[in-house]
Amino acid sequence: MRLKIGFWSVGIAVVLIVLVLSLTVSSCGKKRYAFISGTTHMMGTEVNITIYPYDEEADSQYFYNRTLEAIEDVADIAAAFRQESELYALNQSAGADGGYTVSYTLMDILVKSREAYELTGGAFDPTVAPLVFAYGFNYHPTTGEESKPHSLTDEELEKLLPLVGFDKILLDEEGGVVFLPSGMNIDLGAIAKGYAADLACDGIYYSVKGVMVDIGGDISIRGRKPSGDPWLVAIADPRDPEKTLAELALTGGCGVATSGDYESYFEVDDERYSHIIDPRTGLPARWVISTTVIAPTATLADALTTAVFVLGVSEGIALIDQLADTEVIIYTEEGGELIAHYSVGAEELLVADEEK
Repeated sequence: MRLKIGFWSVGIAVVLIVLVLSLTVSSCGKKRYAFISGTTHMMGTEVNITIYPYDEEADSQYFYNRTLEAIEDVADIAAAFRQESELYALNQSAGADGGYTVSYTLMDILVKSREAYELTGGAFDPTVAPLVFAYGFNYHPTTGEESKPHSLTDEELEKLLPLVGFDKILLDEEGGVVFLPSGMNIDLGAIAKGYAADLACDGIYYSVKGVMVDIGGDISIRGRKPSGDPWLVAIADPRDPEKTLAELALTGGCGVATSGDYESYFEVDDERYSHIIDPRTGLPARWVISTTVIAPTATLADALTTAVFVLGVSEGIALIDQLADTEVIIYTEEGGELIAHYSVGAEELLVADEEK
């Protein structure tokens, strides 16, 4: 784990937050503000947290720990492949006459998933889980073993597609019960990290000046930097993720999420097939190579970036342009060249080259 204290980076073996307040004026006359910043690994990916407290009297350890606890709570609930998780138990209950009673948090994630499913016309659909598992893009739901991604036969697709469709699930919100049809499974990998980032930020937002939580590229931002500067979010090059294609300048109260075909894929005859499955066909989505969505929440951005990846450029941008305070940047590849496609207001959020 790496932890940044004040303005210096140090390596530590345990979670420890120390607030160093520095308001000295540099030679250029610009104030420097204290912050808390830490990096760890949760939900199967790198997590970066940055918090700007109000003052040196703030209980910085408490705020930081609150964000970690919120993320861990969602991880414990929403991991489809962890046998001790609540989602795993729900999946095992498929076909039960009385349904399965779930926690408030899991029901909330499922309700938001249903809303995203309806909003995107089914392009976002967590019930693609049987297909995801069959392709080997995730841990096996029963054994917990990781598989090697591979293609499926037409016969396998024909057997699995009837198990896809969030509209087949009944959510009894008042009773807290989920009725999952026999054979169906749910994979919340395309929304849970965004939800966790929002939950972590919202838990401390009213007690700090600003906070940003980044869970593997699913980012929630609340409040502002005390300097007034925007929060900067980089968009990785899908063909060389160590490089940056563009940078976003954002104010608080938003979420950002990116999906790409470089995260998990297999190749057949030099053709790349991504881990993002089109629920309509059961095939890996192949229209684009990267999508980045900016939305009011990370939960919504997380779901929408998957949906846009499935829909492609024209349908994806048409969807986003209908939504308030929501933008998308899509990259396609033509002849080895990356082509950027923007929703109506997306380019306004980019940092100009001369500002970098």
